[in-house]
Amino acid sequence: MRMGAIGTGVATSWLRIGSATGPTLVDFMLGKGGVDSVLLRFAAAAMVGLLAATRMIETRNLRLKKIAR
Repeated sequence: MRMGAIGTGVATSWLRIGSATGPTLVDFMLGKGGVDSVLLRFAAAAMVGLLAATRMIETRNLRLKKIAR
């Protein structure tokens, strides 16, 4: 239970950091390279997320001892 709370707290922290810095970073990227650079970087971030999601293991209905191996 404690690890779930820590994971939720870390995820929420990253969400808040992204929400605070995102608009500033997009404005900076627009000034440097235009709309194309912003869209390419968002596409690259989506690809990294896709790659990470396809490499994860399913943990539903598994015991923690089996997952921790």
